[in-house]
Amino acid sequence: MPCLVLALVAAAVVAMVLTPRLRHPWLPRVVSPRRELASPTQHGGRFHPKPPWVRKEVIRLKAFMPKAGCRTISLTFNRLHDGKGKRPMSIGKSYVAGVLKSSQEEVMQARRQLRRRKPRATERNRIWALDLTYAGQGGGQPLPFLGVLDHGTRACLALQALERKTTVAVLRALLDLVERFGRPAALRTDNEATFTSRLFRFTLFLLGIRHQRTEPFAPWQNGRVERFFGTFKRCRRELLEEQPNAALGTTELRAFRLWYNHLRPHQSLEGLTPAEAWSCQGKGTSVGKPVRLEAWGGVLSGFYVPN
Repeated sequence: MPCLVLALVAAAVVAMVLTPRLRHPWLPRVVSPRRELASPTQHGGRFHPKPPWVRKEVIRLKAFMPKAGCRTISLTFNRLHDGKGKRPMSIGKSYVAGVLKSSQEEVMQARRQLRRRKPRATERNRIWALDLTYAGQGGGQPLPFLGVLDHGTRACLALQALERKTTVAVLRALLDLVERFGRPAALRTDNEATFTSRLFRFTLFLLGIRHQRTEPFAPWQNGRVERFFGTFKRCRRELLEEQPNAALGTTELRAFRLWYNHLRPHQSLEGLTPAEAWSCQGKGTSVGKPVRLEAWGGVLSGFYVPN
């Protein structure tokens, strides 16, 4: 009889250990590592989906940065929405990949809307866009180039090479422009250290110019000058294909400004050139015969219409 009781107790213990569904207070709970990692205990055991605006923001960032990868978009989102003044929100590259995979048509539609969007008309000499870029000089060390554009007319007010990217060099060029064209109401730049220094901000304050700074990792907010530099670099690459040792001196930069302002019509200006928009001249006001001009070995070409 005692042997039978011991056998029954041993069978019950073995059954409880081998069967995961049977629980007993004095037996430890065995949980598989996969199940333990899969259960989000930080939220009370429930998954909390992202708000709808997060998905829309990812689509918007992809529309603004079509060549950016999932990691870049996730990092940009986290920098823009790091919780300052709102609820903290962050995403990973896997979430971005899932959203973009299921929203390709929405991204394409957002891209089409951005391309077709007509810019808001701005008065002449009201807002200037200023930025710096780098370009090679005949196979040598790339030099910083300063570009200043007028928002309302797309006119290139300055394009020059700088020996050093310093605040003093930028302010020297800016003061020359103010003396030549007058003082704008606002100056738009990015958050580079040259444009955020105390000397730069204090000089703008003394001149009475409001400083407009774009958000971090948002180059599209200064898109006019960024688009100008895109055209400049494309023409520069075409020139290097024809003349590998060509350098950009004062004469070459002046020729590019002449072509950009007087020979190249803009779609956003309804077919006018920046020079015609700056002088408030409409279509059909030409008084002379068009003259074909070219520079940079034929890379820059167009027709100049005397007004």
